[in-house]
Amino acid sequence: RAEQALHFGVGIQRDGYNIFALGAQGAGKHTFIKDLLERRAKKEKTPQDICYVNNFEEPHKPSILVLDAGSGRAFAERIENLIEDVRNALQAAFESEDFQNRMQSVNRELQEKQQRAFEKLQHMAEERNLTPLRTPAGLVFAPVRDGEVIPPDELEKLPEEERQDLEKKSEELQKEAQKVFQKIPQWQREIREKQKELNREATQYAVGPVIEELRKQYEGNSAVIGYLTSIEKDIVDHAHVLFQPEGGQGQAGGQQAQNMPPPPGHGPASESPALRRYRVNVLVDHSKTQGAPVVCEDNPTLQNLLGRVEHLTHMGALVTDFNMIRAGSLHRANGGYLIVNILKVLQQPFAWEGLKRALRSGKITIESPGQMYSLISTVSLEPEAVPLNVKVVLLGSPLLYYLIRHYDPEFSELFKVGA
Repeated sequence: RAEQALHFGVGIQRDGYNIFALGAQGAGKHTFIKDLLERRAKKEKTPQDICYVNNFEEPHKPSILVLDAGSGRAFAERIENLIEDVRNALQAAFESEDFQNRMQSVNRELQEKQQRAFEKLQHMAEERNLTPLRTPAGLVFAPVRDGEVIPPDELEKLPEEERQDLEKKSEELQKEAQKVFQKIPQWQREIREKQKELNREATQYAVGPVIEELRKQYEGNSAVIGYLTSIEKDIVDHAHVLFQPEGGQGQAGGQQAQNMPPPPGHGPASESPALRRYRVNVLVDHSKTQGAPVVCEDNPTLQNLLGRVEHLTHMGALVTDFNMIRAGSLHRANGGYLIVNILKVLQQPFAWEGLKRALRSGKITIESPGQMYSLISTVSLEPEAVPLNVKVVLLGSPLLYYLIRHYDPEFSELFKVGA
């Protein structure tokens, strides 16, 4: 009769038909149920791998990628190889003679603008019998006679009217010089924009073919195609990230790297923290799973059931990223079966409510008790919820079954099968 009830529960693929196996302690419930489910699971389809990847638009909300069973690790390795290939392609592009010539041409443009503006000032000064002089206080215009600057003592001997005329001409040139100096920041911004555009063009040319090759391998997976497109856009916008040294750069160095190509021969090891943004966190790997998974959770805490986000201490603060998301037993059992003791669940804070919430919503949302109740204030993540399709089998005594059924109105909706 118990076996028939179990087959009935696992055979109905509808929400709420989870199972509560009730019986006396020591009756062999766990062994019996596990053997039955494992025999059945071997004939079922192996679920897909689940990966978390960076959300380049909103980094605090990592995205999920669902891949064919056993292909998650291979995809992660391909992305690692992709980034290395991209770095090599960028290195070659930035070191090419054509790129260097175009960059030098852009840099010369600023120098030529400044040179032309200075020559114009110099010509205007000559027409007024003045010459520009560079001093610690800036550019000044001094009167000249026979090609020589008039010394201050001789200048005092000139007639008052002539001195006033020279001062007036000098003030006019000072205003013209001021206009030129005000234009220089604008010229510099224009040159930086041209440098950025040149970098983007070279990066796009180098990165496009490398990513297109990988894109063809996943033509049937729109989510992966979208992710590869996001990687391509992010690399084009932040190519300097691939060339940051171990531990990143200071603010000044980072700003310079955004505007200029990386120096030849300079690049980090693949372990650079800056490259973590392009990695793939394989949350659930079914490469060794045969059929559907059967998971027994002996310590059903909230985090062991729903997963967790780990943190590292950095500069006195707790930090994290999508690479530090860890799977819970619901993730590992997704597409299969989860066996858990109800008494152990009830003894763990928030675990019972978290399990019900996942079953009711049909998705796994990683929750931190500290964040839920504002017990800690630190940088955390809001990972995208994972769609849930699992049969949960609770083990417990008849007393617990009838107590929960009486006092928890949600219980009967979620666990409709009693064995």
